[in-house]
Amino acid sequence: MGVGVEKLSANKFAEIARNAHLSCFNEDRPDEFNRYDYALVCHRDHEALTAYATILEHDADSAYMQHGGTFSDNGMLTVKSYLLMIAWLKAHYPVITTRIFNDNIPMLKLALTAGLRIHGIEYYKESVDFKGGVLLCLKMEGHREQ
Repeated sequence: MGVGVEKLSANKFAEIARNAHLSCFNEDRPDEFNRYDYALVCHRDHEALTAYATILEHDADSAYMQHGGTFSDNGMLTVKSYLLMIAWLKAHYPVITTRIFNDNIPMLKLALTAGLRIHGIEYYKESVDFKGGVLLCLKMEGHREQ
C-alpha cells in the first residue's frame, strides 16, 4: 500500500474542494470561503484519496498550510499523509507556516513531531464562517531539502 502526494492547481482542486471538506469534517464549506494557490492531495496506490491540504504561497520562499483534512480513520495513514505533505513543502520552501486550534491536541502533536514549532498565538471571535477560538501559529524554517 503506497501513499503518494500530488500537487493540484487551485482550479483542479476546486472541483472536489467542497466535497472534500464535507467528507472530512461533516460540515459544508462554501466555495467562496476558499482562497488558496494550490492543494496537496495524498492518495493510496494512485486511487483512494487519504488527505488534503490547501496551500497559500506567500512568496517563492514561504508557504502557508491553510486547511486540510483526512479521509481515513486509519491513524497511521493520516500520519504518513501529513508527513508526506510536510516533506513535499520542505523540498520546495525554506519557510512553512500553519495555524492549529489550541485544543486540537492530536494535530498539534503531529505538527510538532514533523518539526514545526510554535511561534505565536492568535485569537478570533466567532463569526458566520468561523467558529472562533485560539489558534497556535507554527513555523518551520531553514529546511529546504535539495
